[in-house]
Amino acid sequence: MGDLAGDAATGKPIFRIVDNRVLNLTVTIPSADSARVMVGQPLEFSVDACRGEHSPAR
Repeated sequence: MGDLAGDAATGKPIFRIVDNRVLNLTVTIPSADSARVMVGQPLEFSVDACRGEHSPAR
């Protein structure tokens, strides 16, 4: 996904341009709670970089 911009001399990418409107979130759930979680279930998550902000997901 995305386009690479690189250094032609080395053939190594400098950066990658991606479409970040949709991101994949991977989480770990304790086995005791796994029966209560379903694929597609709505949830809220937060990240350390945006303290106090909660983002909806499913």
